[in-house]
Amino acid sequence: MHAPNQFDLLRERRFAPFFWTQFAGALNDNLFKNALVIFLAFQAAGMTGADANTLVNLAGAVFIAPFVLLSATAGQLADKYEKSRLIRQVKLLEIAVMAVALYGFWQRDLIVLFAALGLMGVQSTLFGPVKYAILPQHLRREELTGGNGLVEMGTFVAILLGTIAAGFLASIGTGTVSAAVIGIATVTFVVWLVLGPSPALNYALLNTEPVVAHRNRIDFLVGKLRSECVRRAACGKTRVLNLACGPALEILRFLRECPESDLAEIDLLDFNAETLEYTRESLAEARTAGGRRTELRYFQRSVHQLLRAATQGGVDEFSGYDFVYCAGLFDYLSQRVCKRMVELFCTMVKPGGKVVVTNVATRNPRKAWMEYVMEWNLIYRDENEMMDLVPEGLKVKDTTVGADATGVNLMLEIELAHG
Repeated sequence: MHAPNQFDLLRERRFAPFFWTQFAGALNDNLFKNALVIFLAFQAAGMTGADANTLVNLAGAVFIAPFVLLSATAGQLADKYEKSRLIRQVKLLEIAVMAVALYGFWQRDLIVLFAALGLMGVQSTLFGPVKYAILPQHLRREELTGGNGLVEMGTFVAILLGTIAAGFLASIGTGTVSAAVIGIATVTFVVWLVLGPSPALNYALLNTEPVVAHRNRIDFLVGKLRSECVRRAACGKTRVLNLACGPALEILRFLRECPESDLAEIDLLDFNAETLEYTRESLAEARTAGGRRTELRYFQRSVHQLLRAATQGGVDEFSGYDFVYCAGLFDYLSQRVCKRMVELFCTMVKPGGKVVVTNVATRNPRKAWMEYVMEWNLIYRDENEMMDLVPEGLKVKDTTVGADATGVNLMLEIELAHG
């Protein structure tokens, strides 16, 4: 089995576009700077009265000066503005600077070339703070050290490659250098624009039907938790069981926003220990922030463990609930397993209790995109298949199948009869 290491981040979209963007930026900086130094040392002596050594030293000073003068300001900008947008603007500036350099090489104009070098220093100064500030937004805490190490490694490798490439391309001609730096800057900008974080792309994705349906499902569950607590307030605390809880975002909102959460006792069950630990921490913060007294308990169990225990009469610890729900798990389970799960859920609730399960509907308009682009394969169901999950012979007061506003999420709600 492959042991995880920091190089795995290079295959992650949350890191790879940024890594190659900063790598290409460092490569371009040093390619242009060193090509200009070679040009000054071997070709510019006859274009000015200054000697080559003076011009080379002046080039170094011009490139370094923005780092000395503008680094603090660059840091303030990185804190003030949205970082992925700032990177796009800085990379766009790089294309403009390289266009100025192209003109300088074409006209063999030292003033223009030095101006381009100074602007390249400004661009690099602006990019420096943001390239580190953006990492905590996209990497987990335990990944930050490895991510920073990869950035440092990439920067120094790019400096080396830029230095080597400058000598090779300068020997061919300044036109080749110009084409290379313009090409690298343009390709890098396009890569970041397409693959990097983008507000426009995020907005488009976050407003597709499945994503909206997911938010609607959270709204539905928060409303259901609230209404069940209010309905049973005269009888005491409402006992709730959330199976396959995941991050339990609906519980998070319920604790933060609804004072009725004090009327609930909530058990959360998931098969993954890391998920449960994350959920425990986030809900503890929400509970404290909301000033709630809600009792929360956590259990690590899998679906197969529950079903196996049920056949052996061993699920007594999960009984006597007023409200049992499972949202998201059924999208991955067969009809036969889902029927057994619903039957089990109905044994966990008291008479008069409710069971709610959700599933993505067969009419999901983004099904092809999810399957062929994202490789996200679900088991879809329609209203009849959802109704088929209701156990035969079960004494029910009411059974309904509803859908959210997008029609993508189906919600089966079973209310058991009293006595």
